[in-house]
Amino acid sequence: MQRTLLNFITFVLLFSCGYSAFARTPYNVRVWKTADGMGESNCRHLSINREGHVLTNHGPIHALSYVTGYDVQSIPRENDNGFEFTVMRDNQIWSYFALPGYEVYMPYAAGIKQYDFKTKKWTPYAIEGFNVAAQERTFAPLSGNSVVLVSTDAVRLLDTEKNETTVILQGDQSIIAPFYHIDQSPSGTNWITGEHGVVKLRFPENDFTQPPLIMEYPFAKENGLQSLWQPGLGANETLFGVATIRNVSDALVYFTGDQWKILQIGENIDGGCGVNETNYWFIDNQQLTHCREGVETIVEQDCMINCFRADGKDGLWASSLYGLRHYSPHAFNVPSSVAIDGIGLSCIFEDSHGRIWYKNSENLIVNDHHSWKIYKNKIDRGGFLYVTQNLGELPNGKLIMGTPGEFMLFDPILEQFELLSSEQNGSTKLFTSIHAQDNGDLFALAVFGYFYNFSLFRLDGIVFQPFLESVSYLNLGDIRHIYQDRDQNVWIGSMSEERLGLYRDGKYQTFGDRYPSDSVMYILQLENGNLWFSSRKDLVEYDGNDFKVIRKGLESISSMIRSKQDGSVWLASWDGLIRYRDGAWIKYTEDDGLPSSAVMEVFEDSQGVIWAGTMSGQITYYDPNADRDPPIAILHPEENVAEISPGGEARFVYDGIDKWKYVDADRLLYSHRIDEGEWTKFSQDTVASYKKLPAGAHRFQVRAMDVHMNVSPEPAIFDFVVVNPWYKEPIVIILGIVGLIIILAFALIAYTRHLQVIRTNEQLNQSNAELQHANAQLIQIDQMKSAFVSQASHDLRTPLTAIKGSLDNLILGIAGALTEKQEKIMTRAVKSVDRLTDLVNDVLDLSRIESGRMVLEKSNVPSKTLVENIINENKPAAEQKRIQLMSNIITDVTIHADAGKLERVVGELISNAIKYTPEGGDVDVTLSQTDDIIILSVKDSGIGMTKEECERIWERFYRTNASKTFAKGSGLGLSIAKELVEMHGGTIQVESEVGKGTQFNLTLPLSPLSS
Repeated sequence: MQRTLLNFITFVLLFSCGYSAFARTPYNVRVWKTADGMGESNCRHLSINREGHVLTNHGPIHALSYVTGYDVQSIPRENDNGFEFTVMRDNQIWSYFALPGYEVYMPYAAGIKQYDFKTKKWTPYAIEGFNVAAQERTFAPLSGNSVVLVSTDAVRLLDTEKNETTVILQGDQSIIAPFYHIDQSPSGTNWITGEHGVVKLRFPENDFTQPPLIMEYPFAKENGLQSLWQPGLGANETLFGVATIRNVSDALVYFTGDQWKILQIGENIDGGCGVNETNYWFIDNQQLTHCREGVETIVEQDCMINCFRADGKDGLWASSLYGLRHYSPHAFNVPSSVAIDGIGLSCIFEDSHGRIWYKNSENLIVNDHHSWKIYKNKIDRGGFLYVTQNLGELPNGKLIMGTPGEFMLFDPILEQFELLSSEQNGSTKLFTSIHAQDNGDLFALAVFGYFYNFSLFRLDGIVFQPFLESVSYLNLGDIRHIYQDRDQNVWIGSMSEERLGLYRDGKYQTFGDRYPSDSVMYILQLENGNLWFSSRKDLVEYDGNDFKVIRKGLESISSMIRSKQDGSVWLASWDGLIRYRDGAWIKYTEDDGLPSSAVMEVFEDSQGVIWAGTMSGQITYYDPNADRDPPIAILHPEENVAEISPGGEARFVYDGIDKWKYVDADRLLYSHRIDEGEWTKFSQDTVASYKKLPAGAHRFQVRAMDVHMNVSPEPAIFDFVVVNPWYKEPIVIILGIVGLIIILAFALIAYTRHLQVIRTNEQLNQSNAELQHANAQLIQIDQMKSAFVSQASHDLRTPLTAIKGSLDNLILGIAGALTEKQEKIMTRAVKSVDRLTDLVNDVLDLSRIESGRMVLEKSNVPSKTLVENIINENKPAAEQKRIQLMSNIITDVTIHADAGKLERVVGELISNAIKYTPEGGDVDVTLSQTDDIIILSVKDSGIGMTKEECERIWERFYRTNASKTFAKGSGLGLSIAKELVEMHGGTIQVESEVGKGTQFNLTLPLSPLSS
């Protein structure tokens, strides 16, 4: 056991030295530079408005920087060099301005100007005789449109509406003059510094038409002060300033309201500000120092600060060459009025008088809320640093603590240590530790030689009586915590094999493998009655029936409390102080002001203050007011999708920023929800996803929380839509319903008709035979018709040939000369016979095609020669109508076809084009070839056809209305031509437009030539 203790103390020493080498500054310093949106990192003068927003100017750039806490806004500047004094008041910014041409090098201002946040415009006010350095604080804006102006010889009031000035304090009537600077408190009090003190100026109820209240406070002659510069505000209408003392040194002075106090004397004090005479900041030789309760802490050396002002709390704003800086206390602070030696502050205890006691390896420290006192343990028996409850109070007021082998007492009245004998009840016990309970009960642990033999004693009056004797068979040793729950059950936590023991109703038990971790270092009962057990690495919860590990990856939790203030559970671990509330886990380390991240003890006193004892031996307390500004969550629209597909995953990316950057963004926690659902527990996740959301409009909301439990007052919102599946779209549903109704209606109709069909089916079957018989008769009649037409046509050709021959002979004069009139009659008769012959031939050919008796007599046909011959045959007819018949034959391929039938088709197309083209028109014939196809195109500028007519011209005996006035015909030519072309495996198509002409396109495949 002694070796274990020695190893532990050695580890503690090394651990403490390691942490002390990396001691943290006691201030939280945040900096705003160009990368944060500032106009430039070099910041000059700064001003703070009532909302706490900060304004700073820079070098000669055309912008001021306005810092709201969450972002940085740029305010445009006009006609000045950037070194001028600027100040905010309400929703306005005031500054100096220069005359044109003097902006860069001018040493003095010509007037002041006003910038309105709403209109985003500057309004200048030129002031006659205004001749002050632009870097000096010689004006202060009041509410409304009035400004106090300070010059060395007078204090004036400027009415900006009238642009008039009125003297309110003449220098030769003041014991303070000459005047230097002016500063203004948030309440509206104006402090004007001068050679011999300060003037306090205030307008009654902000009525600037009435004379102001003016009070002068000169320096006391015995102080040797003069030339008060650099005013800085304090709390409760107090003032800081820098004066010269006996023309030798600078002095930081503080005016309480009725007297002057000298706080600091130095060679080059640049200014001071703060809360009061015991809590203030000052700069001497570019060294920033914070003085608090008489303890001076050098915050920064060679700080290059141009201007600084108190933030109204306990911090400081400073503009420097390296950016806008904010200094403020950490959330955890070491009391500045006590310096504690030693390591491993592991015990914190509050006695019955409200005094708080702290115990480390060497000292006993007491804090009565007014002062601190340290008692060096001269007996020096040491103690167990890892037992965090090893300090308690006896009924007689003495303190008791465990040491190796004996108990030590301390008498607060006599301020003396003494040892408590181990001899009690006739037995010798080796006492090891005290375990104080929240209700004041005290348990004492004693061991007997062997490490696993122990007894537990309970305080009865001032004597410890046996409570649990000689438990040696349960493998429970190296005991760390004795805990009595609300039901008076006593739990024993240890680092040994069995780890956890329970004494209940006179019986003692251990839990074996039911307990899921490797040790028990501390035990705590929650509000709901469940118990938490900490170990070297886990946090285990017991609900009365089962144990469950609720947190892994922890580092030796040696103490736990549940705060009475807000219900937070605080856990002291060797890797930081952990806080749990409402499902959120937060860890505090040196970055938050802890002297060491190895925290051994956490304690809440009766006033609600949270104290922590660290391995470094220092005590620290938590200041919940150090950061009251909440963070905000940010949803970037470009990173999130506003329209989610049906059944898809809605995924949202977000982040946040803490106001004034008090907490780094990567330490913020987030909670989110969909629509008005439950908020999730706060976690560090920056991505949220939702699946199986119903179709329609939704709203995603996320809020941020910093490590001090400040939550965004308003969540960030992102509206999105889950698209309906196509089958759920309203129009589809409506169409589906309508379609269903139609289907049902048709089904009803179909059923009704089915009945009718059944009734008429027999009639149909009966008439089917009759129809078949009639069909056979029709086929026979059609065959007879075809035969008749063929025979009649054949029979008509013979007499028609004879008639034509006779008429030709008569025209030739074989039967005698004819008169002119007779010749005309004979010529018309010949034409009629020719038309009748053509009709008979067409009918005969059509009959052959229908009956399949038309046979192609193919041969090798030169396509060019065939087309040229047909063109030549039709030239007389074209010339007669003055029609220009043009040909464009660009191929001379030989085809295997029926020459006569092709001549008939080509002749039909060319002659029709001439017939239906008015006089003076054009007919173009083109013969070309594409791959294995020959193309003949006949295009005219004739009367044209409608779309309906183009579809019907292939019908037998069909003629268009317009064509009837141009030429006579049977209406069979194009029908026969189409049949002949298709028999050759080709196609024929027509394109036409009324009044613009017609184009026929004939295509024939190129087949292998006959041998």
